[in-house]
Amino acid sequence: MSQTFTATDKLRCAEREVRQRHRVYAGLVASNRMKQADADREIACMEAIAADYRAQAAAEKPDLFAQDRPKRERPGFVSSTGSTRVVVVAGDFAFKIARSAEHRACNLFEERIWSEATPERKEMLCPVVQSLFDGWVLVMRAARPLSDEEAATHLAADTYPDWDYVPGGEDEPFEYKASDWGMLDGRLVALDYSAPAIPFGDEQ
Repeated sequence: MSQTFTATDKLRCAEREVRQRHRVYAGLVASNRMKQADADREIACMEAIAADYRAQAAAEKPDLFAQDRPKRERPGFVSSTGSTRVVVVAGDFAFKIARSAEHRACNLFEERIWSEATPERKEMLCPVVQSLFDGWVLVMRAARPLSDEEAATHLAADTYPDWDYVPGGEDEPFEYKASDWGMLDGRLVALDYSAPAIPFGDEQ
């Protein structure tokens, strides 16, 4: 099955390759299996590729305030306050506003989890649209939260998505409670996947 990758996906991959080349080529040069000039050229080439995708990724981000965005049948403005963030839903977007510098880590954690997720894992996560003000505000797609009854039904039937742990990767970043899950485009998605980043004592 063919997969579709955004410019942001390609940028993350290119950035990982740059870091990998720095690590590997240093050893090859030290053992005289690669010339320093060749290593520098290969790294510079990959950095140029990353720069190209960085520009494309920046252009790919949607204009949150465009007047011609299609409107959806949902409340125009909804606000809620959690233990770590204030969540404001306006039209198609949910704005997660950190309540403190510690809680900003939750926004940064979700941004990283989304950017590093495989296409399969992204199907179970509410999409991150944009990070604003150095992570103090995280913009995500707006979804319909589950009711307590729906959450209990999914838990009893074991129909929550399987994170499928990968060695060296993150454990499940979400909890199985109604407030952390919702429906988006006909599929069940995690609305909050910052559980490992929540400061001790803030759990609810």
